[in-house]
Amino acid sequence: MWSDAPDHRQVQAARRTIADLLPRPGGQSGPLRLRFDPGAAPPAMVASAAVPRVGVWLDGGDAGGHLIPLRALAVLSGADGRSRFQAGGATRVLDIDPLVALDALLQHLAVDGTGVGPRLFGYLGYDLGALIEDMPELPAPDRPLPDMWFAVCDVWLEGDPAAADRSIDWSLRAEQTWCGESELRTLRRELQTRLQTPVESDLVGSAVNESTTVSSRPDEAGYRRAVSRTVARIHAGDLFEANICRRLEADWCGSPWSLYQKLRASNPADYGAYLVCPSWAVLSMSPELFLRVRDDEVQTRPIKGTRPRGGDSAEDVRLLQQLRDSEKDAAELSMIVDLARNDLGRVCIPGSVRVHEHRAAMTLPTVHHTYSVVAAELLPATSTLRLLRAAFPPASITGAPKIQAMRVAYAEEPCRRGVAMGSIGWIDPGGDMELSVAIRTATLTDGRVTYHAGCGIVAHSSPEEELEETVAKALPLLQAIDNG
Repeated sequence: MWSDAPDHRQVQAARRTIADLLPRPGGQSGPLRLRFDPGAAPPAMVASAAVPRVGVWLDGGDAGGHLIPLRALAVLSGADGRSRFQAGGATRVLDIDPLVALDALLQHLAVDGTGVGPRLFGYLGYDLGALIEDMPELPAPDRPLPDMWFAVCDVWLEGDPAAADRSIDWSLRAEQTWCGESELRTLRRELQTRLQTPVESDLVGSAVNESTTVSSRPDEAGYRRAVSRTVARIHAGDLFEANICRRLEADWCGSPWSLYQKLRASNPADYGAYLVCPSWAVLSMSPELFLRVRDDEVQTRPIKGTRPRGGDSAEDVRLLQQLRDSEKDAAELSMIVDLARNDLGRVCIPGSVRVHEHRAAMTLPTVHHTYSVVAAELLPATSTLRLLRAAFPPASITGAPKIQAMRVAYAEEPCRRGVAMGSIGWIDPGGDMELSVAIRTATLTDGRVTYHAGCGIVAHSSPEEELEETVAKALPLLQAIDNG
């Protein structure tokens, strides 16, 4: 269960392997952050030049910050309870829980216990939850993405809205990083060249996609039946709420970049993400924060309650008011807020867990939502691993009680969720982090795009209305691939 301590021998074995492949430099080397003004240097242009180095863009949308790593020292990934560490041209496969390996890596990166060191950029797939709590046998994996993937980066670009009138600030020095002066000069030169002459490649290629058929697992009738069975279980007292997803699939012959740009243009998000590797890509337009940690203060912002946008302003106002007035949606969010409070309460100072906003409205290009803000103060010396084990997977895409809701979802969903409904973002060795809930998230592999759309099912849920909600949530993707 979540509170189980990691096997000490596994932790030490992972740390030895990591130290062997990625020795720490002497001194107080820390990360190098190169800042740019998103107004002076459009983030998409900067990303098209910089992303090929590591394959990551954490996209803050129109008004938020942007993070684009420029150099990867190593990559840690994991699947089905095993871990894989790559650094310095070598690879080691470890028979170790990926979350334990992640904890060992963070311990190794922290310089002299200060918590200052390279940052991890990547994702935690939803199915890692089966390593935290006892779950039934999972469906067989059918996509070649790991359950967890993080790049260890010591140099990155920060798109800072406060960095006015500054394209890119190269003022920081190489001795602040794990790389030498000559390597830093080469990195700067390459990026400046790419910024001046955009490179045409698979990354920035145009979309070439014929009209394609979208399939669903389960299909629409199957999803209605899944909702009906879940409602019956709720009335029988088995649980209070469960998030049930269906996976939409279609062919996509264009580049991942072209699809991401289409999604971004129609549905910009505060927690967007573009991650690409040779055999897969992850495209996320998430509006939802899972965990933000700054100096032992932790915050989560669960979203529950959805209505589509109206065809005109009058209908739009009516639909938003309908959401505000809905007892069903209010109950759905309140139960998830209680679950989030319980998750944080496991590792936070008693009495510090507070709901700062409840049922605030969020209006996006295609949907209205309601959300809440829950914040607390972590207990002293709470590790990243312990916080993740206490709170992952995110409350809003599981249900209440959490473990039972996850079991019900696995019984109703015919395929793994993978990255979808997990978390995407960054983690520092000192414990600071910012992770989204990976909703509105597509994966691309082998010319195929997949996208999970889910709903919180409660006692008053209507199978037809829940199906319609999944369509509203998937609309940006459906439009993008149809117009590809």
